[in-house]
Amino acid sequence: EIMVPRIDILALEVNATALTAADTMLKSGFSRVPVYQENIDNVIGILYVKDLLRLSREEKLEGTLHDKLRPAYFVPETKKADELLTEMQNRRIHIALIVDEYGGVAGMVTLEDLMEEIVGEIQDEYDQAEEKIYHQINDSEYIFQARIDLDEFNEIMDSALPKDEADTLGGLIYNKIGRVPKSGEEIQTDNILLIVEQVSGRRIRKVKARRTAHPSPSQFLNPHVN
Repeated sequence: EIMVPRIDILALEVNATALTAADTMLKSGFSRVPVYQENIDNVIGILYVKDLLRLSREEKLEGTLHDKLRPAYFVPETKKADELLTEMQNRRIHIALIVDEYGGVAGMVTLEDLMEEIVGEIQDEYDQAEEKIYHQINDSEYIFQARIDLDEFNEIMDSALPKDEADTLGGLIYNKIGRVPKSGEEIQTDNILLIVEQVSGRRIRKVKARRTAHPSPSQFLNPHVN
């Protein structure tokens, strides 16, 4: 997916000090960050690190973020990627907030991510080497990024995990367990054993998938930890 899900968005509360915001942005490497009031569903603007640097040179960095923001740009989840790319290029917008049918923030898309998806991979001089979505351990075992789309996972593993409850592998595991899983927790379905390899906060990061010799019934069994 092109969209950064809301749980992974780095955002700042509007009452944070400009000094705190500058420190956070410089450490994260992001040049533009959404700013919200009360919660992430109420984004009131975008903070640019270059604006903070300019204010720092002018010795005007005191205070909160209220008067240091640029307008935020909102689009519905149904917006097509190629249409959004054209809009953002024409309007010279670098970040778009994606809103769901209820008006809440579902995620965020950057101009660079859209261009990489549609035009081709763009290598920024500051980009770190991007980790592959999966790698093969042996004939029957793989390590997957939890954000892998289930269609791609099923194609690689020759499986048929359902997409009626989630679009990604991590989302499927989260829904079936019903809570934040622990590293090492396992779920068996059909002929695939899923093992949670890495959890960061509330987010599943990596999952090991292993083809098992004897398929179990086509349902999720009770999860357990080795």
